[in-house]
Amino acid sequence: MDLKDTKYITDKLFQLEQLVLDIYAELERQNPQFAPISWYVYHLGLDDEQASELMQYFLFQQDKSLEELTDWLEEWVATNRYPYPRDFIEKMARRYHEEVTRAVDRADASLSLEDLEQLKASGAFDGLDDFEE
Repeated sequence: MDLKDTKYITDKLFQLEQLVLDIYAELERQNPQFAPISWYVYHLGLDDEQASELMQYFLFQQDKSLEELTDWLEEWVATNRYPYPRDFIEKMARRYHEEVTRAVDRADASLSLEDLEQLKASGAFDGLDDFEE
């Protein structure tokens, strides 16, 4: 691959990145609450380890107030990246907190093996063996 090919690929990647950013901007314009966690990971240039560290912190510290989580995140981003505007950090903290809360709520709603055994014993699954796809 020569220099001309490299420049062409670099230009195309830049155009693709701009297109993705434009799509995110349009989605956020249509819904100000739109902000997937992956957008923050991408925007901050976090590696897998850093993204995992953030998610784990929010998961294990979910009982803290949103204000405390935001303060921690602001310091973490400033230390591991560089200082970002407070409103950006607040949106990011809110999004992580919502995602973790939603995931925990889903996990709480799932059935344990014991629950499934009780349902089986009650006959709730009777007749399902005859079911064919």
